[in-house]
Amino acid sequence: MKKIILPAIAFVSALAFAACSDDDDQSPQPDNPTINTSTPDAPDAPDTPNDSDIPALDSPGFSASERSANDALNQFSYKFIPALAQVYPSSDQPNVSVSPMSAEMVLAMMANSIEPLQSEKITGLIGSDLSTLNTTANKLMRYLNTSLYHEVIKTANSIWHSNAYTLADTYAEYMKSTFYSHIQAVDFADPATTDIINDWAARNTDGLIDPFFETPLSAANIAVMLNAVYINDRWLCPFEKEKTARATFHGINGSAPTDMMNAIDIPGTYFETDTYQYVQIYLDRHNFEIFLPREGVAIDDFCRDFIAEKAKKPQATGKYLLTISMPRFKIESSLDLDNIFELMGLGGISSRFAPMGFDLPGEISPLFVQKTSTELHEEGITAAAVTGGMLAGASPEEPRYATITIDRPFVFILSDCYIGTVNFAGRIAQL
Repeated sequence: MKKIILPAIAFVSALAFAACSDDDDQSPQPDNPTINTSTPDAPDAPDTPNDSDIPALDSPGFSASERSANDALNQFSYKFIPALAQVYPSSDQPNVSVSPMSAEMVLAMMANSIEPLQSEKITGLIGSDLSTLNTTANKLMRYLNTSLYHEVIKTANSIWHSNAYTLADTYAEYMKSTFYSHIQAVDFADPATTDIINDWAARNTDGLIDPFFETPLSAANIAVMLNAVYINDRWLCPFEKEKTARATFHGINGSAPTDMMNAIDIPGTYFETDTYQYVQIYLDRHNFEIFLPREGVAIDDFCRDFIAEKAKKPQATGKYLLTISMPRFKIESSLDLDNIFELMGLGGISSRFAPMGFDLPGEISPLFVQKTSTELHEEGITAAAVTGGMLAGASPEEPRYATITIDRPFVFILSDCYIGTVNFAGRIAQL
């Protein structure tokens, strides 16, 4: 048996819109999926969509242009890792989690809510024209709200606008039919409005994000756009609780005991480069990837170079039966996304809201924030996120074997195993 001991600093990635795009990634596929290749119509949607109001798609059925847009979204998602390392270095915040998918959905809604020249800053950053981005987002909403196995996955959008203004009917109907957005006029000067919005966020994340806004919203808000996502997926080969044991995690601030989950002969993929070792294991709907830097490579340095490091991943990765030991953890993060988006290339945005129908004397600039909760446990992964965009005045082979111990800092990516959309990513540096 070939045993491979992973060295000192680990990087794990968690993506959730991501499909197993590599030919060698053999996670299970749904039987006889329904393929819908038509562009979305604009069906009438009620003010408060629920699961039954969003037409299900067993497969997104992307057109060629939509597949390119989805690929662009996935590449954009990976850029969150180096941006997080710069805005939230591990010395300030050792453990951090982000939902690229949730952030991207809010950016897409925002792109439809501001002037075309400003909208192009968002679509240019993502790498898709607005029309294709919208039809792609529509199919993602329908696909992500469809359970394929035993997993629970749901995502929802909402737009809360000041009752001092009236939305254009064409804008409201388009946002309902394309993004299935709940739309509601509110009084931002009333503290109860914050409670109403927080209740929406809690209901759509199974109570994991509660509250989203810690303090009452400013009366200067014109509109708040939210996306919520909740995932509860299970390992194809669950970890036995009886085998979980205390062991040492060697964090950036010193070594400390933590609960380590242990399993033998878990199917997965494995490869190594001169700078890191890589392992991937499977859940019902998602892939869980771990990038473990070599000893002597600092976790922040690895994160900052992540795009170049990920490019080292070979087209074909080896199949292994894994003996794996990795930490059980739960982390919660509150992120200001403005600086992250700026590092990713999104310049200043301001608008007079032409598509929304507001006639304002001045320009409005959006602010972006996100909260996440991510838990890795013996049965699987439970994760939730809410992102807010606020507009305010102003082939088969013989099995090989590897032994992996994730006992040092790492970054994680959780990805949908069919289409490659990135739902969650994060960093663990101290437990």
